[in-house]
Amino acid sequence: MKKLVKTAALVLSALFLLSSCEQAAVTTGTDADTTSGDMTAEQTADVTTGAVTGTDTETEPEEETTEAPLPPPYDDAHAYIFADNNKETKWVTYGVSASREFNVLKLIPTNHDPMIYCSFTENERFDSQEYPYVAYRYNVKSSVNQGVFFVCSENHTSFSDSGLTWVDVKNNGEWTNNITDMRDNAFWEGTITAFRIDPINSGWHDKKAVILLDRVGFFKTKEDAQVFLDDAKEPDYSESLTITEGFAKAIIPGGTLSAGYDTGDYLLKQETAAEIKNGIAPLVAYETDGKQVILPASYVNSVGFVSYLAPDAGKYSLVYPEKEVKTDGDFVLVRGLMSEAELKADKVAKETAARVLYSVSPAEIPADTDKSGDADAKFASNIIGQLIGKYKIAVCTDKTLAAKGLSKEEKTAVCSGVTDDIDKKSYTGEEFASLAVRLIKALLGQPVFSSNVSDGDGITIGAWSNFNFDVTEETIKTFSDAGLSLLIDLGSIEQRDVLATVLNSADKYGVKVLRHNYYPDKFNKSKPTEIPAESFEYYDYKSYYGNIIFDEPGTDSFDMMADITDYYNEKLPGKLCYYNLLPMYANAAQLKYGANAAKIDYYDPDPDLYEKYVSAYAEKIPGGYICVDIYPYRSNGSGKKNYSEYLRNMAIFADVCRRYDRDFWLFIQSTDYDGGKWAPDYYDLIWQMNIGVSFGVKTFLHYLYNYNNHHALVDEGKTTEIYDAAKKADLEILAFSDEYAKYKNVGAFNMNCSKARYAYAQFDNQYDGFTVLKDIDSGDPLLFGCFEEKDGDGYAFTVVNMYDLSKKNNANVSFKVDGDRTLTAWIHGEKVELKPENGVYTLSLEPAEGVFIEVK
Repeated sequence: MKKLVKTAALVLSALFLLSSCEQAAVTTGTDADTTSGDMTAEQTADVTTGAVTGTDTETEPEEETTEAPLPPPYDDAHAYIFADNNKETKWVTYGVSASREFNVLKLIPTNHDPMIYCSFTENERFDSQEYPYVAYRYNVKSSVNQGVFFVCSENHTSFSDSGLTWVDVKNNGEWTNNITDMRDNAFWEGTITAFRIDPINSGWHDKKAVILLDRVGFFKTKEDAQVFLDDAKEPDYSESLTITEGFAKAIIPGGTLSAGYDTGDYLLKQETAAEIKNGIAPLVAYETDGKQVILPASYVNSVGFVSYLAPDAGKYSLVYPEKEVKTDGDFVLVRGLMSEAELKADKVAKETAARVLYSVSPAEIPADTDKSGDADAKFASNIIGQLIGKYKIAVCTDKTLAAKGLSKEEKTAVCSGVTDDIDKKSYTGEEFASLAVRLIKALLGQPVFSSNVSDGDGITIGAWSNFNFDVTEETIKTFSDAGLSLLIDLGSIEQRDVLATVLNSADKYGVKVLRHNYYPDKFNKSKPTEIPAESFEYYDYKSYYGNIIFDEPGTDSFDMMADITDYYNEKLPGKLCYYNLLPMYANAAQLKYGANAAKIDYYDPDPDLYEKYVSAYAEKIPGGYICVDIYPYRSNGSGKKNYSEYLRNMAIFADVCRRYDRDFWLFIQSTDYDGGKWAPDYYDLIWQMNIGVSFGVKTFLHYLYNYNNHHALVDEGKTTEIYDAAKKADLEILAFSDEYAKYKNVGAFNMNCSKARYAYAQFDNQYDGFTVLKDIDSGDPLLFGCFEEKDGDGYAFTVVNMYDLSKKNNANVSFKVDGDRTLTAWIHGEKVELKPENGVYTLSLEPAEGVFIEVK
């Protein structure tokens, strides 16, 4: 149970700096919808707000300049500009939908407690008495007229009401400067370690509120604070802007907007867009002096989400083509990019190529463009690279695709996936149509790279994470290298450019991603909470697997969850509406009202109540799986001990999965649950996985991959010894994944597991129908998992060493099998044919070891 992320686990609105993806000048975050309560600063997930512009894929250093940048006219040591933070300290938004709009941070509340907060790094913590003044610049349009500052210091490690300072908020939508002397705050003492701002604070959700934040800083004097505020700039309307809402996204290049722009002018209405049938691609048009102009750079994906480039202010509308769009050739024809004759041509002239590519965007063909002869890949790629660079659109890149000797523009075209063959000497019309379509899709944030995500039926291993460092393609590769193919993310990837990197990279490395950007607190099926636009926008990425909705709910929420699931499956067919259930050590209050209802007593289970809880979920909520976290290790102060009902919990859950024909998904404990007293090793991990296999687990999920201030597989962006242990264990289990998929689990049983010595190995309803095994002989504690072939008459079984891991004892077993059979075992990931001696098979199992054996 994820109690160590009890409060911050639903921190969803994360704005990351991005290094591996080409950047848009505007970023979009997501929101959270939970209550805050008291939060420990060390539990918060650190995320950076900001965006980086620029599109070069060159790795060569930039030209040196002789002029150093001018220092700011104020003490910059503890000053933060929210939309462009270049400090180590990373600010997190919570309970809001967040985006960078022009040069400020825009927040739309999604629950009653919107906030932005940070945990200062060691380098940026400061003395409270030396820096007593907080300078804060905001613009709030709301019916609420109060905000709050919360403080954490060395002696006060949680945000709480005892350390708050009320702020009177001017709520008329004007920019306001505020300087507050914090010395009256009870927590403002010693070293300041964290700070939180609730821009509006009322106890109820103001759905119409709009919050713009510019900056906050901590200063020695009021005069310094005032200089910091006076240095603020007006909104910069020369920036590019991305607007997403409903079923449409408009990307608007810089210099085309004014302070009075209306977002609605650029967006298609949801009810209109929803009428678009799959395969019917609209054109987007605007009117200038009554003349309709077609914008070729528009795209509608398979669920009707429309994206387009809008060059100017104006009202936009759909124009339907007369021809159905099925191929790339159809795509360019209905947009007027190419004629029928050009599409059928054996070669495309440079003049045609330039016209088509520049028509994709609002750019004009430069006068000095060489138009003589036929277009080759390098000619087209230079134009493509220039266009991507000009508009600073969030185009994801794979730098490993670049070759030596290419220009900056050529590298951009190749690494973005738009150019798939840089040595191509000429294009047919159809080939060039596909190139143009790839450019449009890349510019509009649609998948360009082919996907390696598998839909196989074998074992899946994944992990739960909340990245508190810059996420790049290498981040996803490192994740995949450990045998992980399912990422459950708390929302840290939801900033637009980061999400593009993650989904493209996940496609490349075969990783599925469960996102956390839809979390209806209350749900009325007659007026459902709408799924965010970004879920539809990124629908066509195969790596976008679905959404995590609730973690550890109680039965009181099951009816609502059933309604949510029906709604979700209707709107996002093929994506997973994901929930994770409580383990048996949850108490009665939690089993009814959810994990936060009460404190867990880990050793006071009620198996009957728990079985009813899991069965009720299976009865009410449709789906092909049931997921749970059952963590066996607890600290006893100096080491660890085992949860006494571990296998009983496993058996109950497995039984419900068998009865309701659901796949068993299991979180395993891959981090110290009790705050740094010990670190899980290979034996801790492989033992849980071997036990899970014995009960038919199909998907293992490490808890956790990365989280702030918790030693896990990755810590501050670097792999740990736990990562190495997990990788070894994962690859051993995955070695027999294909064979495992051929069988169904029918039960399990143990032997030599006395209740006095092996309480954790006790469970009821042990399977006694596995007659293929005979004459089992052992004096050691063992667990057997029993399997029957789905399509055939074969069998399989596991045998696991059940000694307490602190003993590090080997276990020996001998047995016979019924009839003349061949036995193939998977031992430490290696396939071995077992040979009997006088009909007797013998195994010696190392500590934590389990063996999967096929019986043919």
